[in-house]
Amino acid sequence: MSLRSQLLVVSLLLLSLPWAGCQYLREMENTLREGQGMTTAATAQALAAALGERGDLLYPVEGRRTDPGEHADWYLQRARGPLIADGYADDWREHTQDAALPSTPPGLSLQSATRGERLFLMLQVDDDTLRYSRPGTGSRYNGDRLLLQCVDRLGAVSRYVVAAEAPGFVRARRQGGGADRLSDRIRGAWRERANGYAVELQLPLDAYCERLALTVVDATTDGERSRFDTRDLFGGNAAWLVYRVQALEVWLRAFEQPGRQLTVRDRQGWDVAQLNAGAVSSATSDTEVFWLLRYLYRAALNSDSESSRREQGNAVATPTAWRLVTEPGSDDVRIRAASPIGRDRGALGTVIVEETTERYLALTDRASTRVFTISAVVLATAFAGLLAYATLLSLRIRRLSEAAGEIAAGELDARDFPQSAARDELGELSRSYAALLEQIHEYNRYLRGLARTLSHELRTPIAVVGSSLDNLDRDDAETRKAYRDRARDGLARLSRIVTAMSEASRIEESLESVALEPIDVNALLGELCSAYASTFATHRFSVTPGEAPVHVEGNGDLLAQALDKLVENAVSFAPEGSLIELQLAAEADSVTLSVANAGPPLPAHVGDQLFEPMVSLRGVSNDGSTHLGLGLHVARTIAEAHRGRLKAENRTSGGVVFRLLLPRSHHAAS
Repeated sequence: MSLRSQLLVVSLLLLSLPWAGCQYLREMENTLREGQGMTTAATAQALAAALGERGDLLYPVEGRRTDPGEHADWYLQRARGPLIADGYADDWREHTQDAALPSTPPGLSLQSATRGERLFLMLQVDDDTLRYSRPGTGSRYNGDRLLLQCVDRLGAVSRYVVAAEAPGFVRARRQGGGADRLSDRIRGAWRERANGYAVELQLPLDAYCERLALTVVDATTDGERSRFDTRDLFGGNAAWLVYRVQALEVWLRAFEQPGRQLTVRDRQGWDVAQLNAGAVSSATSDTEVFWLLRYLYRAALNSDSESSRREQGNAVATPTAWRLVTEPGSDDVRIRAASPIGRDRGALGTVIVEETTERYLALTDRASTRVFTISAVVLATAFAGLLAYATLLSLRIRRLSEAAGEIAAGELDARDFPQSAARDELGELSRSYAALLEQIHEYNRYLRGLARTLSHELRTPIAVVGSSLDNLDRDDAETRKAYRDRARDGLARLSRIVTAMSEASRIEESLESVALEPIDVNALLGELCSAYASTFATHRFSVTPGEAPVHVEGNGDLLAQALDKLVENAVSFAPEGSLIELQLAAEADSVTLSVANAGPPLPAHVGDQLFEPMVSLRGVSNDGSTHLGLGLHVARTIAEAHRGRLKAENRTSGGVVFRLLLPRSHHAAS
């Protein structure tokens, strides 16, 4: 994989930016939802506390408020539209059979609903022997009829009969004769059907009819029978009428807010008031937020489904935290909180507050859109920048690779290797490569010079040995002796060349593992000077010691060899009888060992090449020995191993001086 591809793969880590933004938005959304949940729970508690003091609003039927036991409740739904007691079922199409009635006999349908302060009943009966009442033929009511039993708040029972002499409007009559407050207010219509009849009635909802029982009487040729009685469904008693209280809903309007639904349930779990202020409009959010983002945020919400009108079992809420709910078939997520009413004196019911999360989701949707937009711009810019940077980096590396290949193929000189001036790693690498190639070039030049030098130096003694061996058989004994001596001299010269090269190699190898210790160079110089005076009797020696003692970190044997090479070089160049001066100069942090001779000055063009191997300014010495230029090279190698350096310069008074500079040590020699 190329470097550019690798950088592009690494740049995929930038995808963590939108992920981190989503996590931040998620935390923000959770925080907003937590705050809204606590606010909803506080609202439910406040409403429950207020309703605890208004039991008359919660229970307009006083008997149900004072009796906390189980009741036979007939829950009346609120009509979804206008109802007219005309005997026709067209306006009841949206209403199913009353959920409060467990069952009705076949061929009979009963529906109930409230609208305003009135109760509407729609009864449809299948009857093949429809009979109308015929006055004057015995009993006043001798046909098919309905019997109503109403119980007021004081427990007084009133019974009413609804019968028809012909299809049309009907009115209830009180059994036993006479009139009361309800008889004239219970009215409706009786209509024939294809297979029976339908009766639609309207009754007032007030204290005079808190409980109700309905009986359907069927008149036949064999007599009369009760075809259906609601008391059979409610434990043999008239059922309490439970319905949505309009006065309570008016009172709840003080707490109305957009997106909030308020529900009040009695102790049996029936909805007695519900106020829905409508959902918060999300038109702004929908137009600004991409639909896919909005869908993902909606789908990510945790929710459960709850839509039943009546809670299972005891509906009185416990003071628990809020939770999320959704209505079946809807994506609207709502926060629901419930609080008991009047728990200190026995729970009267439950207040349920539901609020939509749409307003906060709209904020999150807009924020998520901005985050994704900014992230997309940042990612595109980052990808473009990384691609450009990777391309530039690849070009620089390719340029170095091509230059190295051209040098390897001999198409480019090592000294022409491109060096970058950049201060980064690639620039440093190019400069390091250039320095390495320069060293390789110098080493190759050294190898080529070594071959020429060895060829020149070895050719002469080999020729001498060969010619001497050729002439041994042709001359007299004295001449043969001269040839043998010449052959021995040639072999000695070859031996010295090999020995010098082996010595230089051996010293370089030994320097890799040398151990340094404090050495008194003042004492070392004194010992060596007396040895030089006896070894090189043809020259005079003088020593200028430093302040005793002077210490350096080094190896005594190696320093002695370095001085030996410098003295041998001075002896070979200085005229016989001349003075060779050895001097020690100590400073605070350095020590300088100098070897001066009165020989010829150094050429100006020599410079540091003097210390390279196989470089010599001498030809053949007075004793016939050959110099390979390895002595000064060995001396410089020893100096560098001691963290020092060696340099040569001409003296103003004539001659040459070699100075060995070493770092000074302040530790005493062991």
